[in-house]
Parts: sequence; structure tokens; C-alpha cells
Amino acid sequence: MTGWQKPEYDQMGMWPGDDYFASRYDYLTEYVQVLRDLWGTGRSDFKGDYFTMNDCRVSPRPSQPMKVICAGQSDAGMAFSAQHADYNFCFGKGVNTPTAFAPTAARMMQAAEKNRPRRGGPMCCSW
Repeated sequence: MTGWQKPEYDQMGMWPGDDYFASRYDYLTEYVQVLRDLWGTGRSDFKGDYFTMNDCRVSPRPSQPMKVICAGQSDAGMAFSAQHADYNFCFGKGVNTPTAFAPTAARMMQAAEKNRPRRGGPMCCSW
């Protein structure tokens, strides 16, 4: 949702500007709040810096709770994931070296303890 590589946006003419990079997790926080309102209650009156909902409604509501899955590796990305995500991808090099995931998973767990413990946790990926 937030992205981090300007060339990925540029190739589609979608780069929102350099200021976006610094505020992308603030933007995403509001986006998740709006979606959770709509999925949970069917309506939102959220007022924020990026989104303004005026008795916004959705029907029918989804039958399952919304899951947020992230891939944040920066401190800000992990803090966002700890506060709002059900899972965060934790990357490590080498499928045959499971301990390669340990440092990233530990950082994610520390972020969760610092920001807000979640029922979810790290999701490990290898390349």
C-alpha cells in the first residue's frame, strides 16, 4: 500500500511526490482506520488529514474481519505493523538458514511490545 521505491511509482506515472515518503505511514494509518470502520460497522464519519468520511456507508459488509498484512522492514514500518497489522513479513536470506530470520523477527516482536501487542505476529519469508 505505501511502497518505498520511487521507480515503481514512476513507471506508472503514480509517484505522489517526495513528501509522501515521509508521511506514508500516517496516510496508511488513516486508510486502515477508515476500512476498519466500514468493514466493522458499515459506516464511517472519520475525519483526518488525508481522509474525510461523511456518513460513508458500505453494504453488504464483508462477512470476515479485515486482515492487514504488511512487509515493513524499517522501524516505522514495523511500528505500523505492530499497531495495525495482523502479520508482518520478516525477510531472511537463505531457505536453509532459518536463523537468518531471527534478527528481523526479534525487531518485529520488540516493536509489538513497544507499540501494542497483537494477536498476530511475524510471517517469515526467504529468498
